[in-house]
Amino acid sequence: MLEFKENEVQLMERRFAQLYEQNLKQGQPHLAPAVLQEQFNYFMYVAAARGLNPLLGQIEPIWRANKMICLVRIDGARKLAQDSGMYRGQLGPFWKGKTTGWQDFWDDDEPPSSCKVGIVVDTFPEPIWGIANFKEYGLKEEKDYKTGEVRIAFSSPMWKSGSSFMIAKCAEMIGLRRAFPSSFSSLYIQEEINDHETLELIKALPQTAPPVKATQVVKPTTMVAANGRSSLPNNDIKHDNKPPKANGFPKHTPEVRKEIMDVIEAKPELHREVLSVLAEIN
Repeated sequence: MLEFKENEVQLMERRFAQLYEQNLKQGQPHLAPAVLQEQFNYFMYVAAARGLNPLLGQIEPIWRANKMICLVRIDGARKLAQDSGMYRGQLGPFWKGKTTGWQDFWDDDEPPSSCKVGIVVDTFPEPIWGIANFKEYGLKEEKDYKTGEVRIAFSSPMWKSGSSFMIAKCAEMIGLRRAFPSSFSSLYIQEEINDHETLELIKALPQTAPPVKATQVVKPTTMVAANGRSSLPNNDIKHDNKPPKANGFPKHTPEVRKEIMDVIEAKPELHREVLSVLAEIN
C-alpha cells in the first residue's frame, strides 16, 4: 500500500476541496463537512490501496448527486498495468469507420465508428482486445424542452474535437480491465462516464449520507492555513435555531423517544444511522 507524507496529505486535501468546489459550480448539491471528510478519507484509502498518487493526476474524485466515485486517469491505469509485472505493451489503437476496415490512423473529419486496443500480457498467447463503439461513449441525447424534439449530440466538446483520441482511451481501458481484472476492478476513466453501464454503477453506489438541507450553507475553501488546519469545508454552516439535544437525541416526546429506543434495541447495528437520520430531520 502506498504511503503519503503529512505535507502530501495536506496538498491532496486542498486538491480534493478544489474539485469539490468545481462540482458545486456545476450544480451538484452541498455535502455536510463530516460527510465530505469521510469521502476524503475513503478517497485516500483507495488511492493508497491502488498505489496511485493523486498529486500526479493518476486518480481523482467526481461527484454525482451526493455520491463520490474515484476515477483513475489513463496514465494511472497504465501505471497499474506496468506494476503488475505481466504487462508487455499494446497493439493499436486501430480505428474503424462505417465504410472502412481497421486502420492504424484516423484523419477523417467524421468520428470513427469504433476503436480497438490489444493488451499484451505474458500469461496469454494472444492479445486481449478492448473494443469501444463511438455511439456508446461519444454521443448523447439532448431534448429541446420547447419543442420536445430529441436530437443526438456529442457528449462534450472534447468528443467533437478529439473523437479518435477519446474513443482510443475508452478502448484501452476496456482492454486493461479484461487483462487485469483484479487490479482494475471497479476502476473507470472520465471518458467512460457516458457509458450506460458506468452510469448505472454510479447510481448503485451506497448513499453515504443524506445531502445538506437547503437551510445549511457549506462554504468550501481551498486554502490551507499555516497551522495545518483542514482545507475541507469546516463547520461554517448556517444552522436553524434548533433546540439543544439531550443524550445524543433531538428533543422528542417520550412516546417518540421510546419508539426510537425500541428500533435501536431491535437492531443495534443501526444505532449510528438512526442518529444520523434524526439529526437531518430535526
